[in-house]
Amino acid sequence: MVLGGRILPHIESRNLDISASLSWYANHPASIGNVIVGLFGLSILFVILYDLAYFFRDPHHLRRFPAPSCAGLTNLWSAYHSRRLQRSRAVLRAHQNLGPIIRIQPKHISFADPRAVQDIYGHGTSVIKSTFYKTISGGDSESIVSTLDRDDHARKRRYISNAFSQRNVISMEPLVAQKVHYLLDRLDRAAEFNETVDIRQWLNFFTFDVISAMALGNDPDLLHKGEDRMVVETLDGKSSTVDPIRSFQSSTVHVAFLGHWPELLNITKKLTKWWPNSKSGDNFEAMCVQQIRQRLQKPKDVSSTELPYGDFFQHLLIDSKGEGRGLPFRELVQEVAVFLSAGSDTTASSMTNNLYLLMKHSQILDKLRTELDESTGEKSQVKQAAVIPYARASQVKYLRACVDEGLRHLTPTSVGLQRMTPPKGAEIAGHWITGGITVSVPTYTLHHDPDLFPEPFCFKPERWLEGTEQDRENLKAYFIPFTVGRHSCIGRNIAYLEQYVVLSTLVSRYDFEFAENDFELLVLERINANPGAMPVKVRRRG
Repeated sequence: MVLGGRILPHIESRNLDISASLSWYANHPASIGNVIVGLFGLSILFVILYDLAYFFRDPHHLRRFPAPSCAGLTNLWSAYHSRRLQRSRAVLRAHQNLGPIIRIQPKHISFADPRAVQDIYGHGTSVIKSTFYKTISGGDSESIVSTLDRDDHARKRRYISNAFSQRNVISMEPLVAQKVHYLLDRLDRAAEFNETVDIRQWLNFFTFDVISAMALGNDPDLLHKGEDRMVVETLDGKSSTVDPIRSFQSSTVHVAFLGHWPELLNITKKLTKWWPNSKSGDNFEAMCVQQIRQRLQKPKDVSSTELPYGDFFQHLLIDSKGEGRGLPFRELVQEVAVFLSAGSDTTASSMTNNLYLLMKHSQILDKLRTELDESTGEKSQVKQAAVIPYARASQVKYLRACVDEGLRHLTPTSVGLQRMTPPKGAEIAGHWITGGITVSVPTYTLHHDPDLFPEPFCFKPERWLEGTEQDRENLKAYFIPFTVGRHSCIGRNIAYLEQYVVLSTLVSRYDFEFAENDFELLVLERINANPGAMPVKVRRRG
């Protein structure tokens, strides 16, 4: 047998000499390297030739849409910007240069056209979720996010829709207030001793503690620990220390990259199992398993324990009649992973972004403080009070305007959520797209369309309170941080509750100052667009 230009010693098929084979491999490392390099080179050559053939054959008539650089020919353009954690910004520049409809992968059309929002995401659309979501699949079990089946998604959503209702979420406000007190204790110490704190990190600790309590009645207590650390037990019974927040964010870098080739996931997931980002996903899953085990030691109805409400997990265990649902353990793990990741990551990013924008615009911050003070009937002393309740904060229209403007300007989910045209095809924004093509509306690009949002790169909360009737219609129809339709974010009530209470309390109680001159907040887009570190100095007002 010829391998790498050398002759392997003959091995009799009926009496295989394993030790001899291993000895040959050990003595010829260069040959093995040549084989690996050769196979890799052949694979790359095959992919290039396949992409070239597809591009020039153009069976789906996609060459009519312009593409930046080599994006129409290969997935590597999108994958490159994804790996640099700046994909949405690159897509925005491509749309600015090439127009509202562009090709960002060989089989992916990006529509920065307002008409496409309902065509792709609306309730009546025939467009389905794309195979990208296989990347975040649990393999033998799917979550509400990863499942591609509409009926399965509807079933999962029914299980938890009541848990995320406005009424149930507001009933959890005492838990949120308790955690805000812990956050204030930490910031008071920083003010007293003139410490610099990374406010983004502490807001992440806050949201993770809160969602863990809401979802499972557990308390990781990251705020008290002051670090992103949890001791967990893996499925095989081994103890391990994981960083849940960092593990999730790191794993999504891996997911976003491999998602460019969903048809190869059976291979690429195995080949990249040793990557640190892949191992981070295993760590996050182990943390979810630990939290579930801890939760299962409690009564199924958490309302009978010290919590004044039912947690989200009980809706997965029992139905409204008290009957057990009998969901497999792996499915519980997948759903809990969604609870803990989606319920902490984007909200922490939103609060950090909003605080950053308010600090950058002192006049807007002063106006917000005035509105908050006047809502209490006092002018200045309220800033020394403790947590501002949701009922009061939610009545301050300018606070809502600031929060929504922050969600528009620095959207935590900036990427275009990927969908796929059905086999028969679909009409999107006046263009017929054949079946099996990925389509999306890039949220960041749409939110910065000057025809929809005048002066789109300016932080202008007033746009939500003033302007023409058409301006207000645009705000209502094309503001999509939680997307729209059947797959819209089920946790938006939690996001608004936390942001109203936390932001109103923080800006009323403290003055913040950037620890660095001319500080600019870094945006790192994994799957979500997360802010980088934000070191600040804190002072008590008054």
